[in-house]
Amino acid sequence: MEDWSDCPSFAEGKDEPGTPASADGQDNDTENNCLPFANGLDELRQSPVHNRLPLQPGNIRLLTIQPGKADTKIRCTLAVYPLDAHLKYSALSYAWGSRLANRGIILNGLTFAIPKNLWRFLRCRRAANTKRSELLWIDAVCINQADSAERTQQVGMMAQIYGSASGVLAWLGPSHHNSDVAMRAIGKGLQYSLTNTRFCDLAHSPTGSRHPQLV
Repeated sequence: MEDWSDCPSFAEGKDEPGTPASADGQDNDTENNCLPFANGLDELRQSPVHNRLPLQPGNIRLLTIQPGKADTKIRCTLAVYPLDAHLKYSALSYAWGSRLANRGIILNGLTFAIPKNLWRFLRCRRAANTKRSELLWIDAVCINQADSAERTQQVGMMAQIYGSASGVLAWLGPSHHNSDVAMRAIGKGLQYSLTNTRFCDLAHSPTGSRHPQLV
């Protein structure tokens, strides 16, 4: 189980969605990174990023978080990959949260609006992975939410996307009070149950992947 105790604090900012990232040297998180966008998740539709990365059948988009200091804008890149290429990537499970509580990241050089809960995940993940990059599949970013046909097609691939992932990350939010202690205890308990057949049986799912089933 990963330790996210170094997750940075959160602040407000003022970038507008769908605009080029500023090149004026003002890369401070509190000024530019995370102002709530007035029109909520509808502003996801203002970004041309997905239009530049069309999906062919069997393809998905994957996200990479660029390294950065805690007080700088979150910068990510998005690219298209064939799902059957056996790439090592992680799929994220999380709650979108309020449709009006959104923040900005820099995606392929443009400001892009995402749910606040996802912004917090990206910020914490960047802090936890300072020495390596990873590929991530995140529905709010990797699927063009403005394209209903693409949404339908990608949702139909969801089982395959999660089943092909090298791991699934479950984001519950930043730590609060003694939540880190509780999560470590849960992790130890799960680790024990996965190695003790009296408590857990690893069974094959219909898709062929292995999932723990408590008995």
